Amino acid sequence: MLLVRTELKFSSTHGLGVFAAEFIPKGTRVWEYREGFDHRVSKDFVEALPEPARSTLCHYSAFWGGGYVISADNARFLNHSQTPNLQTFAQPDVDVSLRDIEVGEELLEDYREFDESERELYT
Repeated sequence: MLLVRTELKFSSTHGLGVFAAEFIPKGTRVWEYREGFDHRVSKDFVEALPEPARSTLCHYSAFWGGGYVISADNARFLNHSQTPNLQTFAQPDVDVSLRDIEVGEELLEDYREFDESERELYT
């Protein structure tokens, strides 16, 4: 669940992206996993889904800790960067800003920090 105000815009990085709708100081908790709002599902659950549900879920979720984390808000549109401004899972189930983030700046994370399925793609 995002803890800061954001908006979706077209991204020069990839498709849609998540952009800050407020100034975010360095060290701010930007996202946290909140059961009931966000969801974790097992790899077996995802593999049992029919297409196109399986590929859609995989595209809009993160594979972490042996299962998939699905965000119910704009967080599902966070894009990858090798120079991110968010530290993913800085604390268990929490993302924090690595530096000040200005209004209108895209929020970016390094998928390799948490998504085991992305490590080979982005290395």
